[in-house]
Amino acid sequence: MRESFLVSILTPSFNQGRFIGDCLRSVANQTYRNIEHIVMDGGSADETIEVLKAATGSVRWTSEPDRGQSHALNKALAASQGEYIGWLNSDDAYVDRRSVAGAGEVFQKHPEVGVVYGHSLVINAANRVLQFNWAPPAAERLLFTGLRYTQPSVFIRRSVLPDPFVREDLDYVMDRDLWLRMRGRTVFRRQDLVVGADRHHGDRKILSSGFESEKVRYGAEGAERVWPLPAWKATSLLFRQIAGVQVPWLRGRMEPAIGLRFDSALPMMRRQSLQRRRDMPGD
Repeated sequence: MRESFLVSILTPSFNQGRFIGDCLRSVANQTYRNIEHIVMDGGSADETIEVLKAATGSVRWTSEPDRGQSHALNKALAASQGEYIGWLNSDDAYVDRRSVAGAGEVFQKHPEVGVVYGHSLVINAANRVLQFNWAPPAAERLLFTGLRYTQPSVFIRRSVLPDPFVREDLDYVMDRDLWLRMRGRTVFRRQDLVVGADRHHGDRKILSSGFESEKVRYGAEGAERVWPLPAWKATSLLFRQIAGVQVPWLRGRMEPAIGLRFDSALPMMRRQSLQRRRDMPGD
């Protein structure tokens, strides 16, 4: 990828000081260098500000009260200039050092492509790998089968972003709403890398009652009444099984951007096949 193209990584932040260091390092360790990393912090009261003050290189940050994660993301986008956009929450990280470069190569080889996505990991607070999420090719065709893009594994061409970027009336499902609004607007294409790490821990928002109520409300809008539940479960299980088979191959191809801990094959396969994410150990 020619480094004349600026890539903007947008990070909303609030009281995730114990994780934001990995987020910053995973961007700083990318093989592609022409990156601006824009962190919009909502006025954190933990160690976040000290970590941000120590950051060097491409990081630009602001800490001030905001109206929540979606507002912070829209502010970060407005402050950015990159042709390509990544969205990396402060408790998430890029897995592979080639994540940004790989997405850029796909964008440049395929000018019709507006969204590049990849495989991802679920990790816990101690960077222990809990699950692999396998991303199938042409996944936008499967978007209504229960498949959810993992937000840290996605890059978007700025020219195809909808307005608004994310809906500020949504606090939890703004990512799936974005994928649904972009479906049909542009072409989605996979890069065959383990791109992003979705961190599972006890304070994550999807474990709250607010997430469940917003998900129900959002579904009532009609956006997610698209496939019978048994079919959704079957598809989700199929993708997890495919990922489980590919774990050794995917791991062997990774160039990690952060430190990761891997279990032996048996517990990894058990979690991959049988355990729901919300029931996994967060710490």
